[in-house]
Amino acid sequence: MKKEQPNYQITMENCNVIMGDSHGGIFTLPGSQVTVNQYADSPSQPKQEIEGSCEPADERNARKQAALNEMCSRLENLEHEMIGYDQTGKRMDYVHLTTFLRKALGMLEQGGGQDFVSVQENIWTILIDRRDKCHKDPKDLFYPQTYLGLVGYLVEKEIINGKPQKILDCLYEKNDQSMIKNLKRSIVSAFPEGTREMLDFYVDQMKRQLLF
Repeated sequence: MKKEQPNYQITMENCNVIMGDSHGGIFTLPGSQVTVNQYADSPSQPKQEIEGSCEPADERNARKQAALNEMCSRLENLEHEMIGYDQTGKRMDYVHLTTFLRKALGMLEQGGGQDFVSVQENIWTILIDRRDKCHKDPKDLFYPQTYLGLVGYLVEKEIINGKPQKILDCLYEKNDQSMIKNLKRSIVSAFPEGTREMLDFYVDQMKRQLLF
C-alpha cells in the first residue's frame, strides 16, 4: 500500500502560501533558474528537458538533429587527404567522421554497454542552448566555439590533419583568429566532465572499424 505523502501549508508574512504535496517539489527564489532533466529509456531520446522554460522533447530533438546535420556537412568539406588512418593503415573517410560525431553526441544507438547520456546531454547544452557572454548569431544552429573544440579534439588525435587555418577554411568560408584559438584549444574545462574519456572511447572504436 502506497504511503500517502503529507501536505503542508507554509505561511509567512508578506510571502506566498504554498499548498500541496511536498514530495518531489521544487521551490525557488525569485529570479532563480531551474533546470530539470528527465530521460526516456533510449539514450538518444531525452523524454523532457527544461532549462528556464519548457521545451517539448520533439522540438529539442529537431533542433539537435538540424544542428548535427550542419556540423556533419561542414566536416564533409574537408579535403580527403586531411582524414587520418585506422589501425590497419587504411585512410578513413567522411562517413567515419560523421558517424563518430553522431555517436559521440548520442544521436545513434550506443552499443557496447556504454552509458554516456549525461555527458552527451551536457555537451548539447553548451552546443545549442543560449549561453551568457557567448555570441551566437540567431541564424546559427549551434555555437561554433563548442563545435570547433570537438573538431580540435579530432585534430589532436590525428583523425583530421592539416594546418589550423587550412582546416578552418574548409569548415567556415568566413572565419577569424578567435575561431583558430577555439580549434587549437580542443576540449577545455567548459566541456562537461567525462567528455575526453567518452570521445577517446569512440575514437578507439572508429580506428578499430567497430563504430558502425
